Amino acid sequence: MVIFSSKSAYSTIFTLSMSILLVISFWGVMHWVNNAETIERVERQNIQWKGFELTEYAFIATDACMFLDYSKVQVVEGKPQLLEGKQKVTIEGRFDLAKEAILNADALRIEYHPLYGFPLNIEVDWDDQVVDDECSYSIKDFKVP
Repeated sequence: MVIFSSKSAYSTIFTLSMSILLVISFWGVMHWVNNAETIERVERQNIQWKGFELTEYAFIATDACMFLDYSKVQVVEGKPQLLEGKQKVTIEGRFDLAKEAILNADALRIEYHPLYGFPLNIEVDWDDQVVDDECSYSIKDFKVP
Protein backbone atom coordinates (compact mmCIF):
# COMPACT_ATOMS: atom_id res chain seq x y z
CA MET A 1 0.00 0.00 0.00
CA VAL A 2 1.40 3.37 -1.06
CA ILE A 3 0.64 6.23 1.36
CA PHE A 4 2.20 9.03 -0.64
CA SER A 5 2.82 9.26 -4.35
CA SER A 6 4.05 12.34 -6.18
CA LYS A 7 2.00 11.20 -9.16
CA SER A 8 -1.25 11.41 -7.21
CA ALA A 9 -3.07 14.74 -7.39
CA TYR A 10 -4.51 14.20 -3.91
CA SER A 11 -1.06 13.69 -2.39
CA THR A 12 0.26 16.83 -4.07
CA ILE A 13 -2.70 18.94 -2.92
CA PHE A 14 -2.40 17.54 0.59
CA THR A 15 1.33 18.36 0.72
CA LEU A 16 0.81 21.91 -0.55
CA SER A 17 -2.05 22.47 1.89
CA MET A 18 0.04 21.29 4.83
CA SER A 19 2.94 23.52 3.73
CA ILE A 20 0.69 26.57 3.56
CA LEU A 21 -0.85 25.74 6.93
CA LEU A 22 2.61 25.41 8.46
CA VAL A 23 3.73 28.80 7.09
CA ILE A 24 0.56 30.50 8.36
CA SER A 25 1.02 28.90 11.78
CA PHE A 26 4.59 30.19 12.05
CA TRP A 27 3.45 33.67 11.00
CA GLY A 28 0.74 33.66 13.67
CA VAL A 29 3.14 32.55 16.39
CA MET A 30 5.77 35.13 15.37
CA HIS A 31 3.12 37.88 15.24
CA TRP A 32 2.05 36.99 18.79
CA VAL A 33 5.66 36.83 20.03
CA ASN A 34 6.47 40.22 18.49
CA ASN A 35 3.37 41.75 20.10
CA ALA A 36 4.30 40.25 23.47
CA GLU A 37 7.81 41.67 23.23
CA THR A 38 6.44 45.07 22.28
CA ILE A 39 3.94 45.12 25.14
CA GLU A 40 6.76 44.19 27.51
CA ARG A 41 8.80 47.07 26.06
CA VAL A 42 5.93 49.51 26.66
CA GLU A 43 5.64 48.27 30.24
CA ARG A 44 9.41 48.63 30.80
CA GLN A 45 9.29 52.16 29.39
CA ASN A 46 6.32 52.94 31.67
CA ILE A 47 8.32 51.76 34.69
CA GLN A 48 11.18 54.00 33.57
CA TRP A 49 8.76 56.95 33.29
CA LYS A 50 7.18 56.32 36.69
CA GLY A 51 10.63 56.00 38.26
CA PHE A 52 11.18 59.74 37.80
CA GLU A 53 8.06 60.52 39.87
CA LEU A 54 7.59 63.84 38.09
CA THR A 55 4.74 65.96 39.42
CA GLU A 56 5.41 69.11 37.38
CA TYR A 57 6.08 69.23 33.66
CA ALA A 58 4.62 70.58 30.42
CA PHE A 59 4.36 69.40 26.82
CA ILE A 60 2.60 69.88 23.52
CA ALA A 61 0.70 66.89 22.11
CA THR A 62 -0.44 66.50 18.53
CA ASP A 63 -2.80 63.88 17.18
CA ALA A 64 -2.98 63.59 13.40
CA CYS A 65 -5.55 61.19 12.02
CA MET A 66 -8.15 62.66 9.71
CA PHE A 67 -7.64 66.04 11.34
CA LEU A 68 -4.84 67.64 13.32
CA ASP A 69 -5.55 68.07 17.03
CA TYR A 70 -3.19 70.12 19.16
CA SER A 71 -3.06 70.27 22.97
CA LYS A 72 -0.79 72.21 25.28
CA VAL A 73 -0.74 70.51 28.67
CA GLN A 74 0.83 71.52 31.96
CA VAL A 75 0.99 69.15 34.91
CA VAL A 76 1.02 70.79 38.33
CA GLU A 77 1.21 68.70 41.50
CA GLY A 78 0.52 65.60 39.39
CA LYS A 79 -2.71 66.98 37.90
CA PRO A 80 -2.85 67.72 34.15
CA GLN A 81 -4.27 71.08 33.09
CA LEU A 82 -5.24 71.85 29.51
CA LEU A 83 -3.77 75.23 28.54
CA GLU A 84 -4.70 75.13 24.84
CA GLY A 85 -6.56 72.72 22.60
CA LYS A 86 -9.49 70.37 23.05
CA GLN A 87 -8.08 67.18 24.56
CA LYS A 88 -6.42 66.74 27.93
CA VAL A 89 -3.64 64.40 26.82
CA THR A 90 -1.65 62.57 29.49
CA ILE A 91 1.59 60.63 29.35
CA GLU A 92 -0.23 57.68 30.93
CA GLY A 93 -2.82 57.91 28.17
CA ARG A 94 -0.07 57.64 25.57
CA PHE A 95 1.15 54.42 27.18
CA ASP A 96 -2.43 53.08 27.02
CA LEU A 97 -2.66 54.13 23.37
CA ALA A 98 0.59 52.31 22.59
CA LYS A 99 -0.75 49.09 24.16
CA GLU A 100 -4.04 49.40 22.29
CA ALA A 101 -2.19 49.90 19.02
CA ILE A 102 -0.01 46.86 19.66
CA LEU A 103 -3.10 44.70 20.11
CA ASN A 104 -5.25 46.15 17.32
CA ALA A 105 -3.17 47.85 14.62
CA ASP A 106 -1.79 46.27 11.47
CA ALA A 107 1.37 48.41 11.53
CA LEU A 108 2.99 50.35 14.33
CA ARG A 109 6.13 52.32 15.13
CA ILE A 110 6.85 53.76 18.58
CA GLU A 111 9.70 56.11 19.44
CA TYR A 112 10.46 56.68 23.12
CA HIS A 113 12.01 59.64 24.95
CA PRO A 114 15.66 58.71 25.53
CA LEU A 115 15.73 59.84 29.17
CA TYR A 116 12.19 59.73 30.56
CA GLY A 117 10.98 56.74 28.51
CA PHE A 118 7.49 57.92 27.51
CA PRO A 119 6.25 57.51 23.91
CA LEU A 120 7.43 60.54 21.91
CA ASN A 121 5.91 59.39 18.62
CA ILE A 122 3.38 56.69 17.89
CA GLU A 123 2.66 56.03 14.21
CA VAL A 124 -0.23 53.65 13.62
CA ASP A 125 -1.89 52.07 10.60
CA TRP A 126 -5.01 50.64 12.20
CA ASP A 127 -6.06 48.66 9.11
CA ASP A 128 -3.74 48.12 6.15
CA GLN A 129 -6.76 47.43 3.92
CA VAL A 130 -8.22 50.91 4.52
CA VAL A 131 -6.87 54.04 2.87
CA ASP A 132 -6.13 57.10 5.04
CA ASP A 133 -6.64 55.51 8.46
CA GLU A 134 -3.03 56.09 9.45
CA CYS A 135 -2.56 58.15 12.61
CA SER A 136 0.36 59.86 14.25
CA TYR A 137 0.49 60.83 17.92
CA SER A 138 3.40 62.88 19.21
CA ILE A 139 4.64 64.75 22.26
CA LYS A 140 6.92 67.74 21.72
CA ASP A 141 8.53 70.46 23.79
CA PHE A 142 8.56 68.34 26.95
CA LYS A 143 9.86 70.53 29.77
CA VAL A 144 10.52 69.92 33.44
CA PRO A 145 10.86 73.14 35.50
